Amino acid sequence: MKSAFLLLLSLCIIPTAAARDYVVGVENLEYSPIYATNNGKYEGYARDLLDAFGKASGHTFSYRPLPVKRLFADFLGGKLDFKYPDNPQWAASERGDKTLYYSEVTLVATDGVMVAAAREPGKTLTRLVTIRGFTPWVYMDAIGKGSIALQEVNDLDAALSSVLAGRAEGAYGNVVVAAKRLQENGQAGALVFDRELPYADADFSLSTMAHPQVIDEFNAFLRDQADLVAALKKRHGVDID
Repeated sequence: MKSAFLLLLSLCIIPTAAARDYVVGVENLEYSPIYATNNGKYEGYARDLLDAFGKASGHTFSYRPLPVKRLFADFLGGKLDFKYPDNPQWAASERGDKTLYYSEVTLVATDGVMVAAAREPGKTLTRLVTIRGFTPWVYMDAIGKGSIALQEVNDLDAALSSVLAGRAEGAYGNVVVAAKRLQENGQAGALVFDRELPYADADFSLSTMAHPQVIDEFNAFLRDQADLVAALKKRHGVDID
């Protein structure tokens, strides 16, 4: 499997404009297998995908992990070349009139609610927890009306612990990441994805304000190297099914 992956990577050299060094702002979260920062090192599917593009294009990417809200601020303040992940729907009010360029979708991530395994599927929520800086779009109307109280915490472990301790009825986030984290913590099956509650597919893209030509190169890479991208997704287990 590894040799086949390396062969695919060796075949995906693509012509580009002059190669450069770039800084990619990333979320300083344990969000494995999609991405994680361990001892200052960024890793996971996102890292391997961007590194593969870098090898193909000749560009060099360094990764700067930041808290979610600061990441938006530094990116919009021009301190970063790129941001990953990003989505045109995120932080719309903070973007103002700035022009951002987004790549094609690199991953469709399912965001939903993890609940206690014994909880009745589809039962109405009144207390929801998510990671600070994340927006549970499909619940914002109910949150705005006051029928759901939203709690924000610093990381995924805290969100899952809040549900396990009964402080919240559900934790909103990526369901693949949450299931993997529970397994790593020796709590596999303690919380489950409730498919009968509202959930959303979030498109993960690479974004920039200053380098649209690199986004064009990245889009060409995603299209031309679809087999490589699929191999990376399979290798990291980032698909829900």
